[in-house]
Amino acid sequence: MRLQINKRLYSLGDKYDITNESNNLIYQAQGHLFTLGNRLDLFDGVGQLVVTIQ
Repeated sequence: MRLQINKRLYSLGDKYDITNESNNLIYQAQGHLFTLGNRLDLFDGVGQLVVTIQ
């Protein structure tokens, strides 16, 4: 399975869509702008939190 990462240009903080070859949404990654340190949340295709990376 090949995955493609696309950055959303107009968003507050970093937001990425991770899609497969058929352009179906697999994951969404969201970086938080106003946190101490870096934090990245990874959500599945239905919006449930999978993992938080700090």
